[in-house]
Parts: sequence; structure tokens; C-alpha cells
Amino acid sequence: MPAIERVNAGNVLDKLSDDRFNKAYFYLPDDSMLGFVEIPEGEFIMGSDKDKDKDADADDDESPQHNLDLDTFYISKYPVTVSQYKVYLKSAGKSVAEDWHQYNRFNNHPVVYVSWFNAMEYCKWLSAELRKNKTTPKQIKDLLNTEKWHLTLLSEAEWEKAARGLDGRIYPWGNTFDKDRLNFYDTNIGRPSPVGCFEKGASPYQVVEMSGNVFEWTKSKISDYPCQPNEERLHLTDKSEARVVRGGSWDVSARCCRVAYRYEVAPNQRFSNIGFRVCLSFEESIRKK
Repeated sequence: MPAIERVNAGNVLDKLSDDRFNKAYFYLPDDSMLGFVEIPEGEFIMGSDKDKDKDADADDDESPQHNLDLDTFYISKYPVTVSQYKVYLKSAGKSVAEDWHQYNRFNNHPVVYVSWFNAMEYCKWLSAELRKNKTTPKQIKDLLNTEKWHLTLLSEAEWEKAARGLDGRIYPWGNTFDKDRLNFYDTNIGRPSPVGCFEKGASPYQVVEMSGNVFEWTKSKISDYPCQPNEERLHLTDKSEARVVRGGSWDVSARCCRVAYRYEVAPNQRFSNIGFRVCLSFEESIRKK
């Protein structure tokens, strides 16, 4: 089915009630791990090497390419949806700008027009709700009750590993671009699409839409490579510095949808092409050699 037809079908499904998500669990995915996918510990290749990868679109800030060793973490299969974010707004008694609603009309679309601070507040709220909910799956509750584990935004390194796996591929599905695997400018959809419309673009871990649809906030500040254990880019004390967004979106070119592409945005900014996804991770996920 062509991309635009999948998107239209997804929008119809939204109006009929999308049964992929469980209302009892804050509209998280209806599976045994609430949509969280395990990314096993170990090394992966981060960044780009123009000569080795034969990637003409690689930017200088993606190098040097380097190996990085991460602890196990769990990433949400989809970006946070409008319905999930609405539950948070109601529960936490939060208000939104009047024009927020014009960008977030469909419940099964990724929520957009949220700042980095908004995204972090959602993570804090969801973490507390899952801890206190008596029916939260045991594995998730045990992790949240383990010292230094928390529910938060992904670091740049976590995001890239979940998107590309271990082999340094350029896109989540491989090294050859395929316009049918993502929602980007040339797809001509012209807006965010329902999550899950581009399952063929899944990463090696079956995490979907890591390329296209919406950019995703990370908790990392922009900094030169290589990444280091306990690095300053993850310290969130300075709340004025720009944060890295990843993944590309519905209104950008293919080069911005490569898994190594990096872009920085001020944390108080909101845009119609930036959303976020969450993860369960150890506080210091980069491991020392």
C-alpha cells in the first residue's frame, strides 16, 4: 500500500479508536512491556566516516566515527503520541498554548510542538505513575525501583544505537535509501503521520520511525565527538544550552534522516516537526573500557 494510503488509513483508525494502545496504561502500547524494546548491552559504531561508509551526506560533526560501549536500556517502540501526552496534561493539571491543538489533532500521531522541558516533565510524570501503579508489568517496575535507573529521554548515543544497531548502517533498515520506508519531504505527506505507518523502516531492534516523521529530543547537549563516559553533555544543570534532536522529519530532506545526523535546538523552543520518545536506562549508560 502506498505511503499516503497507509497514512489515510491510520487517520481513519484514529477516529475509530486505535486498539494498539491501552487506555488503562496511559495509552501506552498494549503489550507485556508497554511498548518498551530492550537494547542489549555492548559496543556499537557511532558517527560517520565519509570514506569508509561512502556517505556523501555525512557532516563534519558526525566524526570521528568511534566504537562506544553502552549498558542495556529499553526504548519506546514509537514516539510519544498525542493521546499519551493528553493523559499527562490532564493528570498533571498542565495547560498548553492555544495553537498546540492545531498541530496535535490526531491522537495516534506523535505529539509535537513540545519543548525539551515539556518532554522531560512528561518523563518524570510517567516514571512516577508507573512506579505507583499496582498493575505495572513487574520487569518495568523492578527497573524503576532499581538505584540509578530512570525513565527519561534518550542520550544521543542511546538513540543512535537503537536506530542503527551494531554495523554502522546509514539508515535504520540498511545503507540504501528507500523513500517508502519513512515520512520525509519527498513523500509529500506534508505533516506528521500516525505512528507505525512505516514499519518497513524499522531498526534492527524493530524500533520504528527512527528516520522521518518527527525529529526527537535527546537529553544530550551538542558536543564534539568522540563521546566519553560520564561526559558533560549529559549533565542537565545548565538548562539554557541547546539540546540535540535526531531522526529527521516530515518536512526535511533525506540527508537529515540519516541515523548519524545531528541538529541542535534551544530547549525552550517548540516546533511542528519535533517530538520525543522515552527510554528506561541506567544513569550513566556509557561504559568505560
